[in-house]
Amino acid sequence: MQGSLDQPPIVIQTSALKTGALMIGCAAAAVLCWFLLSWNPPATTHADSGLVAFGLAVPYYGWLFVSPNVLTLSPDGLTVKTRWRKAQWSWDQVSHFRAVSVGIYSQQVAFDLEEGAPAPAWFMQYYVRYAGADDSLGGGWELDPAALADLLNSARERWKATHRWGGVRAGMSER
Repeated sequence: MQGSLDQPPIVIQTSALKTGALMIGCAAAAVLCWFLLSWNPPATTHADSGLVAFGLAVPYYGWLFVSPNVLTLSPDGLTVKTRWRKAQWSWDQVSHFRAVSVGIYSQQVAFDLEEGAPAPAWFMQYYVRYAGADDSLGGGWELDPAALADLLNSARERWKATHRWGGVRAGMSER
């Protein structure tokens, strides 16, 4: 993590350790599937689909390891850059950051969108909506989901009063 609330921007990336572990785990599973397919007759009927799935995951996690997802927090708002998505929100468009469980072993940082904010349009958000949130930042960040949610709530509280361009938000008076 780079930056702080006192010295913005705060830049958080996906964890290289988590990504590397996923890449190695998928490579090991692909090797196991290859081994199972090499038996004559094959030991299992699902090893071919496992080889394809885990084999495709290895370059994906390699790509994520080399070029991680980036979350940037600034007085203007937050920006998320992932493989297939770039989203920006000002602090008055988002609220109530929290860690939510998505699946059995996964947690993500979810949040609510204020009226008029752009809603997510990708299919994985079904799980986040089921958990009671409007959108999420995904998982795998350098910070624990609860700690990241606390940081986001603190940043929103601190920077919400400032306008996108550094001035005072409309309707607020300068003191």
